[in-house]
Parts: sequence; structure tokens; C-alpha cells
Amino acid sequence: MKDYTTFVLKVLTLSTLISLVVKYGGRLVAIAPTNLDASLAVISLPLLMSLLFAWRWLEKYKFAQARKS
Repeated sequence: MKDYTTFVLKVLTLSTLISLVVKYGGRLVAIAPTNLDASLAVISLPLLMSLLFAWRWLEKYKFAQARKS
């Protein structure tokens, strides 16, 4: 149980730090408010997650095929 609590506290701390960097450090980065920038910000995370899930599925599929042979 201690390992789980430690993990949750680490994730919470990291999330808080990232939030503070975005809130107070975001003003220092000059990004023009264009449609392209907004689209990239919205699409990048789902695209990354779909690529990771596809890679995971392919690895699982390869393992299953190798096991059948």
C-alpha cells in the first residue's frame, strides 16, 4: 500500500509543478494565436496516444503469432 501512496503523491506533485509552469511560465513564451497552433495543440495528444496504443497492439499481436508457431 505504501508503494501505491508514494506513486500517487509523485504524480500529484508532478502535475502540480507542470500546472504552475504552464500558468506562470506560459506568459513568457510568445505563441501567436493562430488556427494551426490551436489545431496542433488539440490533435497532438490523441495522435500520440493512438500511436502508442497501435504500437502496443502490434507488439502483442507479434508475440501471439510467435507463440503459435
